[in-house]
Amino acid sequence: MTLSNIILSPLSGAVIGYFTNWLAIKMLFRPHREVRVLGIKMPFTPGLIPKERLRLADKVSEVISKHLLTKEALAESFSKPEIMEKIKDGIKNFLCALSKDERTLAEILNGSEFFASGLEVLERKLEEITESFINSRDFEAMLSKWAEGLTGRIEGETRTFREIIPADWASSVKSQVGKNATQVAELICGFLENNSSLDEALKEALGNVIANNLGGFVNLFVNKEKVYANIKESLLEYLRNPEKQVDLVFKITSMMEKALDTNVSELYAKIPDTVKDGAINKTIGFAQLELGGFLGKADYFKKKLLEIKIGVLVSKIPDGKLENAAAYLADIAGKLIQKGALYAAEAIDVAKLTKDQINALDLAESEEIVISVAKRELNAITYLGGVLGFIIGIIPVLTELFIG
Repeated sequence: MTLSNIILSPLSGAVIGYFTNWLAIKMLFRPHREVRVLGIKMPFTPGLIPKERLRLADKVSEVISKHLLTKEALAESFSKPEIMEKIKDGIKNFLCALSKDERTLAEILNGSEFFASGLEVLERKLEEITESFINSRDFEAMLSKWAEGLTGRIEGETRTFREIIPADWASSVKSQVGKNATQVAELICGFLENNSSLDEALKEALGNVIANNLGGFVNLFVNKEKVYANIKESLLEYLRNPEKQVDLVFKITSMMEKALDTNVSELYAKIPDTVKDGAINKTIGFAQLELGGFLGKADYFKKKLLEIKIGVLVSKIPDGKLENAAAYLADIAGKLIQKGALYAAEAIDVAKLTKDQINALDLAESEEIVISVAKRELNAITYLGGVLGFIIGIIPVLTELFIG
């Protein structure tokens, strides 16, 4: 056997092995379309992957939807501690950035149609619900029940006012009364002069006193209106006399001292039932009126709220509380993201989406992606073909040399 035969046989085997493997890999992708010669379809056209592209897309999308992008996998991925920690850090950084923001809430939300419409709807609904509630029998019954409970606690109270009211409060009130005798007197005068219901009650009481002490016959000849007017005028004159105001202050403070040593339940028992019932009804009416007035100021409170600077608002949160707030918001955000992922997984057909994306890829692009991912392995297969071809080519040479 000549030297050329010894060299040519393994070399040709290596070339053939290398080429056949290279060709086999190329035939996985090429040609991209069916090739015909004289109307006859050439074998192995198109390439394996272009030919089986639809079936391959079906299988890949099925595997992804059933084993990779499942609802459980999505929910689990978003609930991992490292993900939650990143969400928490993001929220904390966001809150820290807000603490340095000089804009007001109105400036931040300016131009947000969603916020404006949402705020308007929320405000309107709250007004409707609250107005309906405060004028309802349920609200009145709730206030009545509260008043009854308060009445029961007062009736069962065995302590004196001095035991209940802090000593510095009582001393402060007495001190203010002493320092502002004129203002106290004017306050009483204003109450007497501008209270028609009190006038009627005092006139009725005066009529009863006259009738009980002088007899009904004498009562016919007494002008109660004039008597009451004279008494009221004298009382007002007394209250506005600076010399008498000192005496008034002394009497008021003496009455306060006596009241402080009075048992709460005993004092309450002396109040007529009609006065108690009237006070309860007035309290209910006052609560309804005040809540109605509060609703009328909704625009004012909304304006004041929107004028608050977001930085000032956030900076008031202590560092420890900021950490807790970030953790709390991160927990809420994590749960919302998990639910959102579940809803998205249910709403989106992952298999169809994957299949459509695979089919939308250009064949040349698909080939480039696969080769770029498995380039090392495909090159190894090609070189292995050359090595195997070399071995197959050298075996006959070795056999002839050693056996021949």
